[in-house]
Amino acid sequence: AEQFPAFADRGADVHTSVEGFAVDGQDVVAIATATGRLSVPTFWHSPDAGATWQQGALSTQAAEATEIAEEASGLAAVRVTADARRWLALGSKDRTTIAWTSADGQTWDRTPAVGIDRALSDLAELAATQDGFVLVGRPSTRRRTAPSRRCGPLLTASRGRRRRSRATVGSVAS
Repeated sequence: AEQFPAFADRGADVHTSVEGFAVDGQDVVAIATATGRLSVPTFWHSPDAGATWQQGALSTQAAEATEIAEEASGLAAVRVTADARRWLALGSKDRTTIAWTSADGQTWDRTPAVGIDRALSDLAELAATQDGFVLVGRPSTRRRTAPSRRCGPLLTASRGRRRRSRATVGSVAS
């Protein structure tokens, strides 16, 4: 099996762990964590179903906001509409959930995902819907949860509006 592309400019002590993929036709996005002395998130884009890869870039604002030790969570999705595409990848640092979004899979913006209580829930699945994205959690393995939380939280985001249900614990703008 072919290895995922290494960082040519970072030496042999930096390892890339691919955490998740999202696919739309021939376009594939991989979210990964590069680990050396410290961890940083990294994004890769393939326009040809994974035959070749280009490293994605953070927007200037995202690069300034991204902190060392942020990691990709392995959750990624793409939402396709008649006029646009939106890629979403989730990650974290400590107990804070971070959302990275991209219109082209190559340049990424960063925003904290507010209201997601990582003490109550572990993020489990992320998927695109016709109206936005849905994030499903499972009860945290780090602490005991109340019986009402044992089913895990559900979070939806649609066109920048946050929707809450009884199980929702946070939001990410689509």
